[in-house]
Amino acid sequence: MDVDLRVTAVLYGLDSSLIGKHPKCKVLDCDGECNFLVSQGVGSPRVTLDRWKDEVL
Repeated sequence: MDVDLRVTAVLYGLDSSLIGKHPKCKVLDCDGECNFLVSQGVGSPRVTLDRWKDEVL
């Protein structure tokens, strides 16, 4: 699933953050949580946003 950051900013404000957030999985019959991944661009490795959790919070 992709996150539209423009919509997220409109709904939750420009100061909102996805770091440390883990929404419920939307796959049928899954009780798990999602992790947000980020990369610098196409072909760059993806890492979880939780990588920066201790630095930001």
